[in-house]
Amino acid sequence: MKNNFVVILILLSIVFSLTACNRNIPSTDLTSIKIDDIEVGEPLSDIELGKYTESDRFIEKENTYNFEEIKIETDDDGIIIQIKANIHDTRVLIDDREVVNSIGEITSVLGENYKNGWYNREQSLKENKYIDSENKLEASFVYDDNGRNLVWIILNKFK
Repeated sequence: MKNNFVVILILLSIVFSLTACNRNIPSTDLTSIKIDDIEVGEPLSDIELGKYTESDRFIEKENTYNFEEIKIETDDDGIIIQIKANIHDTRVLIDDREVVNSIGEITSVLGENYKNGWYNREQSLKENKYIDSENKLEASFVYDDNGRNLVWIILNKFK
């Protein structure tokens, strides 16, 4: 019984520390980030999806739209809550400036207020994660640790 209590206490500590990690990142304004002129928080009905290549490589989920270039998730009202984009097949704008290749470009535009960590260690992919506490946005920029070239951008609306 005592061992179960200790295990539960350890698990709760881990969960608390993981959820508190994002709170330690100073807030950065992420409202100017657009992917192919798409922003998190806008209605999916305003987006021209015909320009993307439909993909059946991914598991189908409700309110998720999978394309080779981009994956979009919406809430039940059709408002975009997440965008995951391949950096090579989409156009990324921050403050109306196009971001092309490297994580260094992202850092020079958004600053140093990010959390760095592994996205996928086996593939040598790292991420810089920025948080916008005021607008409840999160942006992860995934890049190749060897060449520091961008691979994906993930924009997320959180509650």
